[in-house]
Amino acid sequence: METIKIKTQAQFDKLPAKFKFYTKIQIVGNVYSLNRTPEYSFISVSDSATIKYVSGSATIKSVYDSATIEYVYDSATIEYVSGSATIKSVSGSATIKSVYDSATIESVYDSATIKSVSGSATIEYVYDSATIEYVSMNVIIRVMNEGIKILEARQQVVIIYQGCKGKPKKYDKTVTIKHTVKADFNLINFINIYGVKKTKTKLTLYKFVQSNFTDFYTGKVKYKIGKVVECPGWDSNLNNECGGGLHLSPSINYCKRFNDSKDGHALKCEVAIKDIVVHPNPQYPYKVRCRKTKVLEEIKE
Repeated sequence: METIKIKTQAQFDKLPAKFKFYTKIQIVGNVYSLNRTPEYSFISVSDSATIKYVSGSATIKSVYDSATIEYVYDSATIEYVSGSATIKSVSGSATIKSVYDSATIESVYDSATIKSVSGSATIEYVYDSATIEYVSMNVIIRVMNEGIKILEARQQVVIIYQGCKGKPKKYDKTVTIKHTVKADFNLINFINIYGVKKTKTKLTLYKFVQSNFTDFYTGKVKYKIGKVVECPGWDSNLNNECGGGLHLSPSINYCKRFNDSKDGHALKCEVAIKDIVVHPNPQYPYKVRCRKTKVLEEIKE
């Protein structure tokens, strides 16, 4: 069986739609987007490789070593996550089949499914209507709302229900179930969960706008490359999640959860930390309100 090592997005894009013989594709560098799996092949991600987005119906056989995948969504599948690998976000109807060793899944959203978690693996946050089918052997999971389904837990698992009720459908006497007061969501959570690029005073965030570069909600706020955009009706009250600010997200994928027009423009922006408000109990933790932002460039997806 032939092995092809991929270090760049350009190398991956040149792969054929179908191989003549069964082939291993080993990703060992930095790839921006993986949205397909060539026929007669399987994909592994290893070393210190990074993949920004795994989407579509792409399937990755294994992620291991210290590899990182930032976003897994649509109906993408990852079969095995091990070693000290990290998956930052799993959403949509994506599936992770097995997580073990000291691997980490940072957040699970939407109707995503994690089939098996074991070893000393960690799932940091689980939201929405996500499902975890089987958990065992010293795993720690933090559950953020009552819609989460944990079907079975065994062997020293710790499940923390933060600010909500709940318990696994099946579990043995070694499982520890804790119910805690919900801690306020804050900017540090937002930065850490979504891997937001930052300096001491600024964050890099993203905005998706209409074809005429105005916002989707009002159609009145104009975004211009290289210019500072300021909210005309700024509201600094952190208890208001919607309205009264410019709404930006940690990636274009999250922006498109609100609007996904084929004619829109994806913008990379810079926001001063002092101009950001984060709701303490958000319905949409993947967006923040901003007083103003500087539009750096348009992202050609």
